[in-house]
Amino acid sequence: MTPANSGEPDEPSPFDHIVDDETPRIESTDWACDQIEGGRTPEDVAAELVANGWSPADAEEICETARLRTRHTRGATSREDVARAYGVGDPNVMRNVTPFAKPSPFAAFESFIRAFLRFRSTKDVGRRKR
Repeated sequence: MTPANSGEPDEPSPFDHIVDDETPRIESTDWACDQIEGGRTPEDVAAELVANGWSPADAEEICETARLRTRHTRGATSREDVARAYGVGDPNVMRNVTPFAKPSPFAAFESFIRAFLRFRSTKDVGRRKR
């Protein structure tokens, strides 16, 4: 019987050398989110991550991810938020909002109501939700 068939490996498996570095990164990102939501600046959080053994590049990446995740709690508004509220890039905006392109008065009224509601929804973009 050959070693390949006997169940005893003659060489170490490449899977023995896999290192799980995603779990500490997720935990550090959650911690950084909590710290930024608590009022600390991303620079302070990055400095503490570097002091705890993270490389400066990894610490900056973790803080950037945490900064993007906590944007809504800090009251920041992105272009993407505004574009979504106004329907930029949505192919159904003109079809659903234009009241004069509808064949019946009821459909035109429905489109008018949709346009009005879309306009009203943009009023809340950028307001801090507490």
